[in-house]
Parts: sequence; C-alpha cells; structure tokens
Amino acid sequence: MGFIALSGVAVLNGLVMIIFINQLREKGEKLEDAIIHGSITRLRPVLMTALVAS
Repeated sequence: MGFIALSGVAVLNGLVMIIFINQLREKGEKLEDAIIHGSITRLRPVLMTALVAS
C-alpha cells in the first residue's frame, strides 16, 4: 500500500514540475531556460514533499 502512495507522490511531483515549466514557457522563456529556472525554483519544495511522504 505504501508503494502505491509513494508512486502517486512521485507522479504528482513530476506534474508540478512540468506545469511550472510550461507556465514559464507561456511567459516567453526558451525551453532550456524554463527547465533550469523551473528546476531551481521548484526542486526544493518537490523534494521536501517527497521526503516527508516517504
């Protein structure tokens, strides 16, 4: 049961990153810049969520 929940958290974290990167793209950032900026901005909160969930 825990593995299923952890998989759900991983999928949700991936979606959060992708949505944020897409928002940056809509604002006009290039793909590479959006990935770098999105990773720097959202990686810590996403990792904190994953660590707490596991």
